[in-house]
Amino acid sequence: MNIITQDLLRKIATVIAVLSALGGIVAGIIAATPLNQELGTSSSIREGFDGTDTAPATTLKDETPLRWGAWQKANDEGTQLRIFFNGDTPTCHGWRASVTESPVSVTVKLTQGTLVDAPVDCTAEGFRGSLVVNLDKPLGNRLVLQ
Repeated sequence: MNIITQDLLRKIATVIAVLSALGGIVAGIIAATPLNQELGTSSSIREGFDGTDTAPATTLKDETPLRWGAWQKANDEGTQLRIFFNGDTPTCHGWRASVTESPVSVTVKLTQGTLVDAPVDCTAEGFRGSLVVNLDKPLGNRLVLQ
């Protein structure tokens, strides 16, 4: 015989309320995180660098966003970041970055585009590059995002 008591109904209602609250918390976290951002924390910090940085391109055509892979402080003051990326052939393509700073994070958006004076025929070679960006304030403990 199945008898549902008021005490059992209250317990079921409490469980449903708790699950709804947890669902609301998860939905709030997801809604607060922009879809185009991803945390770039200590797992993407790169140590050591002995190469040459790419100069930012001033004029590009056919621009497209490009994801970068790692970063490091480029000076002791923490006012410059070096962004590492994989791009297309440097004889045909260029890169530039934009930086947005907040009290808790630094967001670096990298853009790749075709150079205005690029040759007509470009080979499909990969390129490992780095670009230095300037910050208005030292990085400190802020997150680096893209």
